[in-house]
Amino acid sequence: DFRPSYTRIPLFINKLAARPIVAAFTATATPLIADDIINCLELKSPTVFKQSSLRTNLQLNIIHCHNKASKQLLLLKILKKHSQESGIIYCSTRKATEQVASLINQLNLNNQLTQKKVLAYHGGLDSQQRESIQQRFMKNEVRLISATNAFGMGVDKSDVRFVIHYQLSANIENYYQEVGRAGRDGEQSYCYLLFEERDAYIQRRMISQTSADRIKIEQKKLNTFLEMVYSDTCLQKQLATYFGDELAEVCGNCSNCRSLDISFSAEEKTLWNLINQNELLMKLPEQLKLFITLLNPQTEEEWLKIPGVGAGLWKIIKELSAFGHLDTQ
Repeated sequence: DFRPSYTRIPLFINKLAARPIVAAFTATATPLIADDIINCLELKSPTVFKQSSLRTNLQLNIIHCHNKASKQLLLLKILKKHSQESGIIYCSTRKATEQVASLINQLNLNNQLTQKKVLAYHGGLDSQQRESIQQRFMKNEVRLISATNAFGMGVDKSDVRFVIHYQLSANIENYYQEVGRAGRDGEQSYCYLLFEERDAYIQRRMISQTSADRIKIEQKKLNTFLEMVYSDTCLQKQLATYFGDELAEVCGNCSNCRSLDISFSAEEKTLWNLINQNELLMKLPEQLKLFITLLNPQTEEEWLKIPGVGAGLWKIIKELSAFGHLDTQ
């Protein structure tokens, strides 16, 4: 159903005086899809050339998030790690791309998260806007894009160093094509799926809006992806099996093969301890203390940008600083 017009190609070929050699190309396909292409195009005993779909330079990570706040905190932590690099954040909906871009731009204090403004890219933009954003990304005028899967076709930027799935992809094929935007220069690159259980419900709702003959197929593909998300076996090995490849040994590099280090830096640990040593600040909600720890706001403007910080808390911060109860650093 990706390109229904492809099914009409055999009608055109059969009208020719002589059948030419016909070749079909695709980047990523399961054995089932490969057979479907052969049947759809009525290829006659074709010779199949297949290269491994494995991308061993990609470090695949699936991180389970308890709620929206923990997902946002993990997003900030990952962005701080990659703040000097180009990356893509994939979301399921247009609304989510706008919200994520807005959150990052709001909290990007002193360019801690990315060096340029984050732009949202989705099918709701007109073609001129989409082309402009894509070209700015290719030229490094924009380093970070928050996008639906509308972003990707024709994007061949070699130095995309990380891809974050802020929400779940519809299936394994989509997921693998999207992470495949990273590391096209062969260098080590990083892929993070921040999984929250409600993400699966978003995908199920979107599937329910497709044509009746596709619902069962898409639900099955989503369930297969969820099995991978919840599994504890090597992610690269699971992908190899799914796409009909072979991986003799586990990759030793994905989040199921080794623990992912997302702990505090030395500076963050110091700030966290300072907050929890103060009688008033230690009583703040855990997620708010984490936001403060990760972003380390210095001015009133920066403090008031943090979700959960209002004029009342800022007044307390100023008073504590004035009376020497806070380390102003």
